[in-house]
Amino acid sequence: EVEGGDQASMELPGAQAQLVERVMAAAAEKPVVVVLNVGSPKAVSGIAGAAPAVLLSYFGGMCGADALVDVLFGKTTPGGRLPTTWPKDLQNSPAVLKGTTTAATTEYGEGIWLGYRHYDRAQQSGVLFPFGHGLSYSTFQLGQLELEGESVQKGEPRYSAGQDVRCAVEVRNTGEVDDSMVVQLYVRQSGADQADNPRKELRDFRKSLIKA
Repeated sequence: EVEGGDQASMELPGAQAQLVERVMAAAAEKPVVVVLNVGSPKAVSGIAGAAPAVLLSYFGGMCGADALVDVLFGKTTPGGRLPTTWPKDLQNSPAVLKGTTTAATTEYGEGIWLGYRHYDRAQQSGVLFPFGHGLSYSTFQLGQLELEGESVQKGEPRYSAGQDVRCAVEVRNTGEVDDSMVVQLYVRQSGADQADNPRKELRDFRKSLIKA
């Protein structure tokens, strides 16, 4: 992966996918954690289906190895969430489905149907890991969403454009270790033609460290 240029494919470079398969085969009954040191989605459906755990580290820089060791040995927990949708393969990418590429130009024809907006409309077909996905070493339970400034019509909260709304939800750590949770708030345009509007859009998110 390089700056200022597109990738030729979503495959892991060289024989890395085969290397992972051989390591898992040699490990037999021992669990293997696959660490993906990549900067963008890759076609890793086979690895994700076979490996007990997959950790996405992106490019951690000079101190990335130290941080990775802390995560793998439980000194800290992986608390990130995916900022992009990971398709199963290149053919399930909206850019491939909508875009047109020649030797000199690339036409981006997706419009607003980028990322999770496209996959929501396609009912998550072709998705390996959805936008906002992320696991950690604990489990959480979300309480009832509380809305301030709510007006209810037909059983659903609806708001006017420009109206400020305060949202609150109780989050409980139901596991055995202290861990962080990212609460994501999505909204949709009520009453609009869903063929021309996304089913949901990320409006806000909060990350909190919660004691066990």
